[in-house]
Amino acid sequence: MSVAARDLPTADRPVLEEMPVVRSVPPSLVLVGAVTVLVGAWGGIAPYVGPTFGFSADASSAWRWTTAHAVLALAPGVVAVAAGLVLLMRAGSTVVGRGRVTTGLAGLLAALCGAWFVVGEFAWPVIDGRHYFVGAAPYHFLLEQLAFAIGTGVVLVACGSYAMGWAARHQVRRAVRRSGPARAGTTPVATPTAAVATGPTGQGETTL
Repeated sequence: MSVAARDLPTADRPVLEEMPVVRSVPPSLVLVGAVTVLVGAWGGIAPYVGPTFGFSADASSAWRWTTAHAVLALAPGVVAVAAGLVLLMRAGSTVVGRGRVTTGLAGLLAALCGAWFVVGEFAWPVIDGRHYFVGAAPYHFLLEQLAFAIGTGVVLVACGSYAMGWAARHQVRRAVRRSGPARAGTTPVATPTAAVATGPTGQGETTL
């Protein structure tokens, strides 16, 4: 005949413990890492290879090493590629409750690189005194913005935000039962008992 847990002595009651829930990493996290690597690589080398195909933001020649190319494209591109590689390497070992800090930091770096791709062209005249993008036809200017700055930056910000969101929300825990004596420091709950007192007449009176 089964006995309910509440009917067992305190030492024999099952103890609830917090254990992390282990789940497989969704393929979307791997996809985000791959996209971050590819987009970061493109953003880093676009100013150098673009002029080969007649596609240049500052009207420079191919493989021309300038401070603007290094600060506005190469540096954030390299950091974004590194963040994407971290996401890919950690994806296989990241589980719910573990590896979330590394994933979140990599996502933060990717998002910051994307933000710099977007803001860099507007900050550059303040830093260097010259504009990065030169005048062009509206359609060509739109393509340059999407390829060299805003488009690349928005994709990286989206990927980084997803990685940070995944790391923040996957903290689910569950309670598992373990039979055995109660852990140290556990105080049994006191239950009211009946006390018998002798009344004036000598008869027993029961009080609670």
